[in-house]
Amino acid sequence: GYVGLASAIPAITLNLVGGVVADRFDKIRLITVTQTASATLVLILALLTVSDVVRPWHVLTIAVIAGAVNAFNQPARQSLYPQLVDKSVMGSAVALNSSIWQGTRILAPATAGVLIAVFGTASAFFLAAGMMLVLSLVVNVLKVSEQTPERSSSAILDVGEGLRFIRTNPVFLFLISMTFFN
Repeated sequence: GYVGLASAIPAITLNLVGGVVADRFDKIRLITVTQTASATLVLILALLTVSDVVRPWHVLTIAVIAGAVNAFNQPARQSLYPQLVDKSVMGSAVALNSSIWQGTRILAPATAGVLIAVFGTASAFFLAAGMMLVLSLVVNVLKVSEQTPERSSSAILDVGEGLRFIRTNPVFLFLISMTFFN
């Protein structure tokens, strides 16, 4: 519970800033950097675990940093989808993405449980870090045309515009509010 909270607070707090950054910078580079940072954090946890020095404060600190990194990764990934998927199949792509996401929330812990039972806890972290690095490499070779959205000259004005949009659109307000109860 504490780890979830430690990860959620920076993710929620920085998500709007992450969205503005995703709109202003190269999404591929941002995803590559954030995925590599996430992999590095998990690798640190693996090394702390294998050396038998890991403590709760290590896990909580890594969770806070990972939550902050994810606040920049998620908006960049989500804003990249329209450049990768044709509009005519976007609904199917979103449904498939959601299914895969939910499936991995079941399959990954089960796989980690087997790895931990057979090879020890650090093995699950090493595998997770490796998979994150693979994703970083795969995203880095994607070829997409960069679309420059209309934006103000101020990131603060962009955040304000995003907040106004959420406040004036009840469906988005409801959906975003529901994510806080994840």
